[in-house]
Amino acid sequence: MWRIIESGSESPEMNMAVDESILHSVSKGARPTIRLYAWDQPAVSIGIAQDASIVKGKISIVRRPTGGNAVFHHKKDFTYSVAAPKKLFCNDFSTAYESISRCVLDAINCVSQKKAAIAEKRDIVICKKKVCGNAMDFSGKNAFLLHGAVFYNDSSEEIARLFNEKPKAAFLSGYAKSSAEFYSALKKSFEKFAGDYCYEKLSTEEKKQAKKLAKEKYSDPNWHAPAKKGTICAGDLK
Repeated sequence: MWRIIESGSESPEMNMAVDESILHSVSKGARPTIRLYAWDQPAVSIGIAQDASIVKGKISIVRRPTGGNAVFHHKKDFTYSVAAPKKLFCNDFSTAYESISRCVLDAINCVSQKKAAIAEKRDIVICKKKVCGNAMDFSGKNAFLLHGAVFYNDSSEEIARLFNEKPKAAFLSGYAKSSAEFYSALKKSFEKFAGDYCYEKLSTEEKKQAKKLAKEKYSDPNWHAPAKKGTICAGDLK
C-alpha cells in the first residue's frame, strides 16, 4: 500500500527537508510515498551538481538533494515527490522515471487543450515547450527519490529576470480551465498509479527529522556554496 501526503505550502528549505525525511523513512521500510505540495514563496531550486551563480536575480534559492538544473517555483505551481523502494520498479532508473512521468502526463492531458507529450530528454512538453520537469536521486541502496514540478502560473517575466534570458517553458494555465481542475486530475492520476493507497500525514518522526534537516542542512550556507559533486538526472527549466 502507498501513502499519499498532501502537505500544503512550505518554505523552500522545509520542502526539500520533508522530501529527504520521507526518503529516509522509506529506506528503513516505510510504505512508498507520494507527496503533493506547494511553495510558500517564489523560489529557485538548483540541482545538487549546479552552481547557484546561475541565478542572477534576488530570490530564495535552495539546493535539491537530486540532480537536474535550476527550476523557478511559483506559489501557484504544483510540486510532487515520490519516494519508493527500487525493487518496485525492477531496480531500474528509467522504469521508475518514465512510470512517474507518464502518470503526470496523463493528469496534464486530462485538462490541457493542447496535447502534452514526453520529449527525448524525458521532459513533459506542450507545443515543444517544457511544462513539467523531474529530478531524481537513485543513488541510495534500496530506495529512490523523485520530485517534479508542473509549471502552472505564467512566470515568464520572473524567469527572464532571474536567468537573463527568454524562458523556453510552457505554462499550464494557458491550456487548462483552472488550477483546481488540474489538482484534482493530478490526485486521481497518482491514485490510479498507486492502486492500493491511503491518505496520511507525516509521521511524528518524519516531522522531527524534517525540522532538523531544514535548519541544519537546507538553511546552511555551506550546502548552497559552489557546486557539489553529483550526477545530472534531469533537464532544467530553460
